[in-house]
Amino acid sequence: MSQIKFSPNLIAGIMLTLLIGIALYLRVYLPYDHVFSGGWIKFTSVDAYYHMRLVDNLLNHFPQHITFDPYTFYPHGHTVGWPPFFDWLLAGIIWLVSLGSPSQHTIDVVGVYFPAVLGTLSLIPVYFIGKVLFNRWVGVLSAGLVTLLPSGFLSRSIIGFTDHHVAETLFTTITILFLILAVKTWQVETAMISKTTTQFIGMCNASHLLDFHHSLSYNPDKERRQAASAFYTGYMGFRWSPARIRPPRG
Repeated sequence: MSQIKFSPNLIAGIMLTLLIGIALYLRVYLPYDHVFSGGWIKFTSVDAYYHMRLVDNLLNHFPQHITFDPYTFYPHGHTVGWPPFFDWLLAGIIWLVSLGSPSQHTIDVVGVYFPAVLGTLSLIPVYFIGKVLFNRWVGVLSAGLVTLLPSGFLSRSIIGFTDHHVAETLFTTITILFLILAVKTWQVETAMISKTTTQFIGMCNASHLLDFHHSLSYNPDKERRQAASAFYTGYMGFRWSPARIRPPRG
């Protein structure tokens, strides 16, 4: 009787799918009663409430994002110190889910689940980083560690913690993945990196620059510089593709 053999790729894919399920269980099911309680939807951090305040305003004036908030530093008001991409992304998803007319309940429910989904999606680039650098089993192990480690990443990617940190982690991880792919797949003779790889590097890094105010090129007093830097990063990924790297000497 012939034995059924499963390919290593299929086994790794099944294991990664199981880890994604475990990640959702830890991030959604376990804290669920703390977020959905007594008919209320409770966010789990102060910053999450402020992000949702920005999202509420953004949805009422879509796609205009406020840069000055009269409700902070009362009675003077203050500039909004966070870059807008996280709020744009969340508001855009809410807008699509609600077909352009979101209710407050829809806004809160999508906002609550948003960090858990982004945190779970981070397992995919982590897996591919391990696979590209070593092998698929290292990728599975890496995704497993990210899933189970009781870290700041876990606490910031549970439902209700609607803050930009989890999006920053996702976009940075994807950027690193494509940088690794760029270095691994470059052709020494022609010093070329594929067009698709450099485009993804540009897009993901630009998303990161527009998501977190501790990005390398951020200046809180000159937001236009950051927007210009993010645009330039994304543009260069498209303009100079395939990218050229100086070949090693010797």
